[in-house]
Amino acid sequence: MRKANNMKKILATLTIMAAAGSVCAQDAQLSQLFNAPLLLNPAQTGLMDKAWRISGGYRNTTFSGGSNAFSTGYISADTRWKMKGVQESDRLGVGLIGYLDQSSAGALRNNYIGLSLAFNKALTASGSTRLGVGAQALYVARVLNTSKLVFEDQFGSGGFSSVPSRDASRGGSDQHLDLNVGLQLSHDATAWGGSLGGALRHVNRPKESFWSADYQLPMAYTVHGSAYARLKGGDKLTFQALYVGFGEQNYLQGGLIFSKNIHLSTTETSLDLGVLGRDTRSIIPYLGLSYGNTRGAITYDVTTNSAKQGGLNRQSVELTLSHSF
Repeated sequence: MRKANNMKKILATLTIMAAAGSVCAQDAQLSQLFNAPLLLNPAQTGLMDKAWRISGGYRNTTFSGGSNAFSTGYISADTRWKMKGVQESDRLGVGLIGYLDQSSAGALRNNYIGLSLAFNKALTASGSTRLGVGAQALYVARVLNTSKLVFEDQFGSGGFSSVPSRDASRGGSDQHLDLNVGLQLSHDATAWGGSLGGALRHVNRPKESFWSADYQLPMAYTVHGSAYARLKGGDKLTFQALYVGFGEQNYLQGGLIFSKNIHLSTTETSLDLGVLGRDTRSIIPYLGLSYGNTRGAITYDVTTNSAKQGGLNRQSVELTLSHSF
């Protein structure tokens, strides 16, 4: 009987360590990362015509069994600083960002809050073309709550018996500083525009510790690009693409979004319809609505047949909302 109890403790410990390690080994995957400027690239901080910008989003992912596997929520606020020595066509920006990422129905929670700074230098007299550089400093706190972990029944000398909570009573927490940097070239003109940039995350290679076991985060990178063309009648066609590399978690995503000017009022209003793809694993329909300086969108990740056969049948819904003023 003692041998069976020891085996249950070992299995419980290994399960908890696997749960912690799975989140340490990856960052949140957002289908609408291009709608989260401070998450995509620190160099986009303050890169706007208005004085302030508020952005937020929420993503929920469940597996075919219906369990709430992963959820992510974030909010950011950034502004343009006007100060002596900064030309009118340049953009000096500062912003705050915070987000919460959790897995296993909240058993592992990751809280982030940080400061973002960027400077975009105008390369033309009109300011239509800019080269920007940005940096972020994030305080990260991770908490493992083992009381929310549920284990399957184990077989012992007395038959099947579920693992009691006292066998997996140890939780854990970790805090560290995370640094990100980014670079971007952007062009915004009347007829067309676009951007090309890259960002490095975990530049300082922070260490995470659970139960005296250290894990050093690998450096992650994002390469992203976009291009748009304004069509007749106020319509617009936008191409989005990005590549994310983080250890073994690499993926390529891209797609097209068509914005139809629907002329509801004197305020510019558009209905945004598009489709994105992530590698060969997901097809992502995109539906959005823009009204003046406010924009909202919803996406739903459709898992492809090949991914389903590999046991990756995930269902993900993502909502974003932003407003500039």
